[in-house]
Parts: sequence; C-alpha cells; structure tokens
Amino acid sequence: MLKIVENSGPDTLVGGPESEMVSPGFTWAELEEALSSIAASERQREMTPALVSATRKQAPFLPRSQVLREILSLAWVIADESFGDTADQR
Repeated sequence: MLKIVENSGPDTLVGGPESEMVSPGFTWAELEEALSSIAASERQREMTPALVSATRKQAPFLPRSQVLREILSLAWVIADESFGDTADQR
C-alpha cells in the first residue's frame, strides 16, 4: 500500500516498491542551473538555456518517459567534452 506522506511534498510516496515511487520534483530553472554547472565548455553553457526552453515547451505534449529521455540527452550533450570537436577543427 502506498501513501502520501504529509510535510514531505505533494508527490512523496512511501511504502511501495521503488519502481512506483515518485522522483523528487524540480523546476525548469533548477534544471537549467544544474545543467549549466556540468557544462564541459563555455559554448555548451551558453546553449543550455535554449535547450532547456525547447524541452520545456515540448514537455506538455510528450509522455513523462520521453521528457525524462530528453533531459538525460541534454545532460549528455552539455557534459560531453568532445562535443563540437569536428567543427572546432575546421
């Protein structure tokens, strides 16, 4: 049986399998800040607001699992130290 725990946030579930528990929430601004903090370069840091904005705009039309995939993909691109190497070598 799952129950919502008071004072732990509106979506905190306790007592069920981990696969059924809700993940902690965050704002788009917090996501942008976190991604900026892991950016491998200034160029990637500058890209972060536009990428987060595009994901935010698409989110209402996508299933939650796809939004999560988009966020994970953003993190991968932002943190990738080899991103843009071929363009930089020209």
